[in-house]
Amino acid sequence: MKTEVLPEKVPPHVHRSQTSLQTIRVCLLTLLPAAVWSVLLFGWPAAQVWLISILAAAVTEVAANYALTRRFKLHESAILTGCLIALAMPPEVPWYVPAMATVFALAVVKHFFGGTGANWMNPAMAGVAFAFLNWPAFMLVNLNQLGLTSSGFATRATPFLQNILANSSVVASAGGLSVSSIDRLVTGFLNDGLFNLLNAKLPEGYIDSLLGFNAASIGGSGTLFIIIGSIIMIARRSVKLEIPLAMLLVYGLLMRLIGAGLVDVFLLDNNILLGLTSGGLLLTGFYYATDPVTSPVRRSGMILYGLIIGGLFFVFARWKTYIEGAAFAIIIANTLVSTIDRLAMPSVFKKVGNR
Repeated sequence: MKTEVLPEKVPPHVHRSQTSLQTIRVCLLTLLPAAVWSVLLFGWPAAQVWLISILAAAVTEVAANYALTRRFKLHESAILTGCLIALAMPPEVPWYVPAMATVFALAVVKHFFGGTGANWMNPAMAGVAFAFLNWPAFMLVNLNQLGLTSSGFATRATPFLQNILANSSVVASAGGLSVSSIDRLVTGFLNDGLFNLLNAKLPEGYIDSLLGFNAASIGGSGTLFIIIGSIIMIARRSVKLEIPLAMLLVYGLLMRLIGAGLVDVFLLDNNILLGLTSGGLLLTGFYYATDPVTSPVRRSGMILYGLIIGGLFFVFARWKTYIEGAAFAIIIANTLVSTIDRLAMPSVFKKVGNR
């Protein structure tokens, strides 16, 4: 009798309607509008960061794969890592900062620990932390350096936006946050129309935040597009909602109890909704923290993981800045993933494992 040998496959044996490659491609496509808008807003400096990060990612991935397997192979996850690093960079950072951050993320954090799917730390966030620790002066950028000053609004904008902002200037601040006349005009229009019908009022500052006029990083300039991209990924089930929802919940709660704001940049004056809709927070919750390789596998573990990141993100963002806050919050949470998975394991498996 002939015995049929079944092919060996790596566990876990889980069927999904969407492959990991499809998920990566969806993520890349949802980031495209934010990339285009950042270039329109900041011009060549932002475009240079995007190009260098993606090029460094491609070269490093191919070189590392050839050194380890003697095959020239480029995985889309490397391109995504380069894009995520670019989003966390200030627009006028020197070219070698995103380049070295990307090389470190892929060559050391990803391939040194086994390659795609084997790393325990989020490569993109490790690269951002590496850049901050080595070049903090270039990574710490305030809004005055980005053109949001009392003498003019978005003075470093591209000609495309300069035409839009020609008659716009910084006006009286709302809760410590300087707002543009465009923000005041659109907010007034919405309050007189839609929100008046709902017997509600939209505070000033939201339009500037959505359009990225007060952003200190490339990713923070595309809040509106990050929101749209997050909705698309949720609709396609490309991300698990437990992590971002838990993160937003604890961040909003701490913001309400303690108050928030980036020191020496702007204060949100306990405006929870404005804080929750900031580009940096949404980018962290839906794009950085949801990396399936470095996050827990069970739902209860994902919730705990999101709560930890949200709490750490608040602490770092409240007394430091968003850029390194997001990176270190996720890296610290990454070190706890194995413990979180054990805590989230059903009791029957715990008993078997302890025999």
